[in-house]
Amino acid sequence: MPTRFATPSHALDVREHVFTSLLLVSDLGWILLLPFVNPAMLIAVVVFVARVVATTDRTSRPHESTSWTATLLWCVGNSFWMANDFANDAPGGIPLGIGHPSPIILKCALYAAGTTLAAGLAYVAWYFIHLRYTPAFVAAAANDAPSDGGERGRSPPSTNAFKGPAFLPNVLNVKSHAEYEGISTALWIAKDLCWWSAVEIFPNSIFLEAVTVLVASALIAHTVDAAVLTWHNRDLIGFVNQATLLCWVCSFAIWCFGEVFFEEYEDDMPGDFTFLTKPPSHPLNLRWWASWVLTAGTVFFFGFWAVYACLVSIDGSREETKEPPSSPVETDRLLRMAPIPEA
Repeated sequence: MPTRFATPSHALDVREHVFTSLLLVSDLGWILLLPFVNPAMLIAVVVFVARVVATTDRTSRPHESTSWTATLLWCVGNSFWMANDFANDAPGGIPLGIGHPSPIILKCALYAAGTTLAAGLAYVAWYFIHLRYTPAFVAAAANDAPSDGGERGRSPPSTNAFKGPAFLPNVLNVKSHAEYEGISTALWIAKDLCWWSAVEIFPNSIFLEAVTVLVASALIAHTVDAAVLTWHNRDLIGFVNQATLLCWVCSFAIWCFGEVFFEEYEDDMPGDFTFLTKPPSHPLNLRWWASWVLTAGTVFFFGFWAVYACLVSIDGSREETKEPPSSPVETDRLLRMAPIPEA
């Protein structure tokens, strides 16, 4: 397998795919309240992202460093929120032998979730308001270099020039792929912060409910725009990634709307896969529908990479079995030895 995938839309390194795969499994474990999957997978996500933040060069890749730092805050905030959710809804409470902590500890975890999410959103907002205009960030955006396609396992060659969103208005005047992806990070964090506020802190607040719907809709629209952009650029790997994110976003938007508007229809979670196999007691149990959408996205993502790995392996085997061409020296020697026909 190649270690880096140069795509027409942006350089998509293997770390992003590892992060996506880990968080997909983690969130599937969260939505189904699977104690043998989550929170262990979410801890792995936090450790992995923390390592990426520590190893990303802040001088040469400031946009990447900012994005991964905001992502780390988002993951930590969701970790606190997940712990509170398991304690309140899962039959056995928080896994790893923690069980059901005292109400004071759960309250602290709940507020820690909101505080960390707010810090992540503030950091991304500072990036769009100030950081991206500083000389270091401007120079890094200018070096959003063309991709070097044509190699096995890579996408076709491209100039990699960012020409703006596919169909959405360029409200923030983003000029590079790094800034464009920063919008997705900001919308993910904003959606979760609004969801947390509308459900945990200010339930039945019409204003927060409206803001949550607006932000979730904006996130879906941006993800569709990114998918269309990769499709127009004939970027298969990028399109698969964005299609998976679209399933993911839609799943969590459905779950969010269920908790905000129809929480009374959510059944007790069994904490295993039987939640998927039995129909909900009420059609407005949106967490059940959301779990199926996320499951479909997870199967699609891992199915693609399984097929891709097989194709790359087969292609590599064919390359190894090809006979090397005769050396020019050997050919010249044979030509000199060949008899010259008589006239």
